[in-house]
Amino acid sequence: MLEVLNQRSPQCLHPSKGAPRPYRFAREMYAEGGVEPRLEELLADPLTEALMRRDGVSVSSLRDLISSTRKGLRERETAL
Repeated sequence: MLEVLNQRSPQCLHPSKGAPRPYRFAREMYAEGGVEPRLEELLADPLTEALMRRDGVSVSSLRDLISSTRKGLRERETAL
């Protein structure tokens, strides 16, 4: 498979070396930098669910962690 990709456009495999960005399909979500999925989308992703299950992380514990981290960051920001 990599050989086929190399034959088509070898520069696309090394974007960090100044090569042009590979073509992205218009309907491919989050293909451009700076665009991030919402938390709900991440939590609904089957791969995320599988990793969380494997690691023994529940959605509620992750939400609690995110909430407390946000609160701590806000408190730090107001203290400055």
